[in-house]
Amino acid sequence: MGRARRWGMGVALVGAGGCSVPEPRSEQVVDIDGEEVLLDADSTVIWQGFFHEWTHNHRWNRFGHGVRLQDGLWQRFHAAASGSSPDEAEVVGEAAVVTTPSLAVQVLEVETLERVYDGETETWRSIDLTGTLALPREDQDRLVRRLRGETPVAWLNGFDLAATDGGNAGKPVMFALSLDDVRAEGGDLFVDYTLSLALDCTTPECILFVDPAVDVTYRVWFGVSLGWSEGGAPVHQDVEVAYDWDAPPGIPSLGLGLGTNEDAVPVEPFDIPIPSPSSFWAIDALSLQLSHWNEAATTDEQHMLGWSSRITGDAAELMFSNWDERIDDHPLSYPEVGRAEMALRLVSPDPGDLQLVDWPWALTHAWTDIGAPADGPAAESTLSARPAP
Repeated sequence: MGRARRWGMGVALVGAGGCSVPEPRSEQVVDIDGEEVLLDADSTVIWQGFFHEWTHNHRWNRFGHGVRLQDGLWQRFHAAASGSSPDEAEVVGEAAVVTTPSLAVQVLEVETLERVYDGETETWRSIDLTGTLALPREDQDRLVRRLRGETPVAWLNGFDLAATDGGNAGKPVMFALSLDDVRAEGGDLFVDYTLSLALDCTTPECILFVDPAVDVTYRVWFGVSLGWSEGGAPVHQDVEVAYDWDAPPGIPSLGLGLGTNEDAVPVEPFDIPIPSPSSFWAIDALSLQLSHWNEAATTDEQHMLGWSSRITGDAAELMFSNWDERIDDHPLSYPEVGRAEMALRLVSPDPGDLQLVDWPWALTHAWTDIGAPADGPAAESTLSARPAP
């Protein structure tokens, strides 16, 4: 696919290099398995991925997942909106509360507006964002007071992709978000990031619901934790999988989603053991690359039924599905032959002694609108910590 040109549309909403989020309140409480768990000044929340599955497949009007700080309180969030019809999704999120005096991080965020479709030329284009997040020494007072870290560390807190104009949304071809190794220079911390997104929309649903003369713009957000660890060098582990899925028997795929869904074969999640032992894992890169493996297809776009990229104990779960036999012949669901290449890069800062409590969550996410803008609270499901009494 190559690197596409930028249209100069990128508008940094929180600053070109990202912004520091106000540090968390000194004490807050979360409920885990019916018990109150206290988060203090030595606590941070680690995002460990997600599982999401609609009841039928959709374009990416909005999709996001992660943890963030809202008014100084840790919040878990999931965001989703279908392209053309109401639906409900099964969602499972993975996170953990890590408490140790040997780890201190600052939460940073990047948010931009990016045009992915030009209505004048009727052309979809990929976006490729690169930049550097910085934590200057003068902004590290809280970290330096607590510890003299030997090792800089960073990991992702999640991402959020939202079309800003209702039903004008594309189908995924590729998404990748990654952090490079952290650099410490003169007491300042720097981490380079790369974000790539490619969408397309050519199936009959797009003809019905996407206005070809209107630009399509996405709000792109992601969060990062950046700081110091008193442990040794961070441990990394790469996890990846690639697989094909077939169309219903006897039905040719022409990139138009022909056929019935009753004969489709489901794609089950791949559980991949994580061989390197660690006290806990975070994520510093994830990627999804989709394609059609048959020669008749004219585009690599795919509707999304389900996507899983998460850490589950001592394994990583990876899965993308376009359809399966549980879809009840929905008129806008198009089964496609396809191929998915998926990867996670895991990182552990290995801070030594720590207390870890899993903070997972499961919910049913309902999107009730048709063609509505998804850049708002109606598309979000959140659960926040609360101030300690």
